[in-house]
Amino acid sequence: MKRFRQRIILFLIKKIGTRIFNLLAKSYRVEIIGRESEERLKKDYPSILYAFWHQRFLYLIYHFKKSNGRVLISYSKDGEMIARVVESFGIVPVRGSSSRGRISSTREIIEVLEKGHIVGIATDGPRGPIYNVKLGIIQIAKSTGMPILPVTVGAEKKWSFNSWDRFIVPKPFSRICMKYGEPMFVEQDSSDDVLEEKRKELESRLLKITNEADAMYTV
Repeated sequence: MKRFRQRIILFLIKKIGTRIFNLLAKSYRVEIIGRESEERLKKDYPSILYAFWHQRFLYLIYHFKKSNGRVLISYSKDGEMIARVVESFGIVPVRGSSSRGRISSTREIIEVLEKGHIVGIATDGPRGPIYNVKLGIIQIAKSTGMPILPVTVGAEKKWSFNSWDRFIVPKPFSRICMKYGEPMFVEQDSSDDVLEEKRKELESRLLKITNEADAMYTV
């Protein structure tokens, strides 16, 4: 009976939650900054690793809808709900975890990158700490030679939740700034020390563009 209830809840989340967010997203006034970085990479590489904060991924799901992209989603109950919503937008969830900084589904992510699918990773997920980039995305970039592209979202008006990541949902008709950073590259012969430097660099770049996106609406 418990499993049946869970299936009903997940079905309702997928159907109702998706419709509600579709309506919300269509009301947003969106400005995209730095898109030329993405366009350059699309010309030169078969795929891209998009790096973002767990706190701000909601609008990104809508932006990349029907891209046939992949996004890393945890095995948790919250992850199951998120996976259902992600699927409804035409994005394929890759289920895995990143405990101790390592991504358990690394092999699958590498395979989909090599097939030309874009991949999104919440770099501080699934449990935080907030704004603390895990090493997994750096290791994947090293293994595949694919570029990492930082991306974030700032909102003029938003709801903030009392979760570990202080998850945000932009309010209806809010102005939104979606901002890309400069791409990062990880050489395939990089040592562990270099990988740690790259991790810190990505963390710094994500914090920078997030602060800049938020500053768009700070009086």
